Amino acid sequence: MISSGPARVLFLSNGHGEDTIAAAVIDRLRLREPACPIASWPMVGAGEAYAERGITRVGPPNFAPSEGFGTLSMKWLWRDVRAGLIGDYRRQWVAARRLRGRFDLAVAVGDIVPALVAHSADLPYLFVGCAKCSSYPWRGRYHRVELVLIRRRCLGAFARDVETADRMARAGVPAWHVGNPMMDDLRPSTPLDIPADRPVVAMLPGSRADAVANACRLVCLARATAASLSPPERPHWVVAPARTFDLAAFIRTIAGPADGVVLTSTPSSAAGGGVRLTDSAGTIVEVLPGHFVSAVRRALVVVGMAGTANEQSVGLGRPLVALPATGPCGVGYLRMKAHLFGDAAVTVESGDGDAVAAVIALLRDPARRARMEQAGRRLMGPPGASDAIADAICAAARRLTP
Repeated sequence: MISSGPARVLFLSNGHGEDTIAAAVIDRLRLREPACPIASWPMVGAGEAYAERGITRVGPPNFAPSEGFGTLSMKWLWRDVRAGLIGDYRRQWVAARRLRGRFDLAVAVGDIVPALVAHSADLPYLFVGCAKCSSYPWRGRYHRVELVLIRRRCLGAFARDVETADRMARAGVPAWHVGNPMMDDLRPSTPLDIPADRPVVAMLPGSRADAVANACRLVCLARATAASLSPPERPHWVVAPARTFDLAAFIRTIAGPADGVVLTSTPSSAAGGGVRLTDSAGTIVEVLPGHFVSAVRRALVVVGMAGTANEQSVGLGRPLVALPATGPCGVGYLRMKAHLFGDAAVTVESGDGDAVAAVIALLRDPARRARMEQAGRRLMGPPGASDAIADAICAAARRLTP
């Protein structure tokens, strides 16, 4: 049933990065249609990006151990099943059917899963396909069955690249490439208190449950790299996790002896808080939750164990050294992303020695960094997609309401 007032819009997303993309679109939609009733269903995780904006949540979450990446590893898929994945999917399926009649339009952000939920809820929808594109191997591209399912109630799809949009259009899905919403809203939070002539390496532990373990590994990697550089070459290291990072748990984990050296910590001077770690060799590592953009824009090189943040770093033109995370986004995930990044990143599957060598090589090779910058910007494309998607939502809402 179509409402007589403004169209009721439901955002569906299945991951932290997807939540962030949806939130960027919502910010613009609210500027255009302040009275538009908006609800959300973050299908994986807590949906912090929606909660920060006071947006109502309507469906049950999935807190599976793999955090949505179970298909990349049988080990993690089995953990998901043991943790109740089948029951979670059943509850989400039932909840989707109960949404019928409550909304006029859905915006599905991610992959086929939120699109299927929109279909189950009997909702026309716009699809923001940020998870798959033509640069991936076959597993990361849209398959024929997926495209048949997507086109059934899809009013329009926004693809990550022109080739993917063309392929979707040939399958009957009205699709466009209007830029990359991942590249929107990447403004620095605040300048970092680092001398302008000091090189910086940004390190990204990600936003998932393994972020603390990832951050600890990155600190060890920073110390090992610094030990292999002469004092004038040594950069300032900035670990930049999400705002939700458990800084207290990190400090408890990292504060003990490591390779015979006791790390000491002091509060960081950065706005919003953080911690500065030093060791007896004079290595300085700042851990600054919520300062991802400031750190990456200031960096010569980025070392990443993240998902969306790795891609955004590449899109900002920063050479990336990509490492497997300690959690579900391990080597399988890294190999899949290597197909996407191409010449914009160096992929190191294992061994801190190889990672140290990769970072040092990039710090000493400005010509290669320049080539990687150009490759990354071409790969990820320009910002501006969130505005185009918000315009499309407004147009669809007007067609669906009296």
